[in-house]
Amino acid sequence: MTDAEAIFAGILADPANDVPRLVFADWLEEHGQEEWAEFIRVQIELETVPRSEPRHKDLSRRARKILAQQKETWLLPFQKLLPGCFVKFERGFVSIVKASYSYVFFNAEQLWPLAPIREVQVTDGQRHISELCWLERPAHVRIRADMLANMSQLATVAIDTLSPGPGRIEPFLRSGLWLVLGCARGSGTDIVAMSRFSDFVLRQSASLGHVNFAVRPYQVVGEFRTWCTAPLADGGPHWLLLRDGQLASYAAGPVEADQLPLKFWTPANR
Repeated sequence: MTDAEAIFAGILADPANDVPRLVFADWLEEHGQEEWAEFIRVQIELETVPRSEPRHKDLSRRARKILAQQKETWLLPFQKLLPGCFVKFERGFVSIVKASYSYVFFNAEQLWPLAPIREVQVTDGQRHISELCWLERPAHVRIRADMLANMSQLATVAIDTLSPGPGRIEPFLRSGLWLVLGCARGSGTDIVAMSRFSDFVLRQSASLGHVNFAVRPYQVVGEFRTWCTAPLADGGPHWLLLRDGQLASYAAGPVEADQLPLKFWTPANR
């Protein structure tokens, strides 16, 4: 492994840490890639400077200029894997990717080593919730299925497809109100519930505008109980209403969210 590969591996392993990024910027500058080195430093500094300060405006302008000059080159590896994708850079690297389901699903293994990606938005993911849940990804990566009434529309809501791996609730679930559907792998009833969940979200998201949505698969219910730290029924599907990471309501059995009793939703209206 070369020095550059070792430093980059450190970035992928600890994406929240700016130190490996700044070390990589030093390496880039020493090896004739001054633009990327400056871009990393500028975007990292942007994270620390208040938007009200003139320095923030100067840094933002410089970052946009560098990106306009270099984006086509920097995106070549992503466009090869995910034709037509959109990306967002944070702290010098691609952090958010938006692409079609088929490209994401079949190229995920090659995608993760390219950048410290923290979020993937799947533009046509509403019919592929189960597949996305079981898609292997680094522990810090969030995969969201955009909900589209038709492909000509912009997504206004998404379902987070959670991995069965984490032993505790993901950090982003600890803020706000979340309706989480827990499904057992291979359960016919749970598969039906999952397939109908996206239809419910499309129908009801406007009236539940402050509610976020997620699907969390599991192999055995004991593992799911550990994840949400709550006593659950043996049979599913499981419906959890989380407020700031804490269980506010729970129901088991209904195949569709429309069948949840009124009292389940009471905490959502407070």
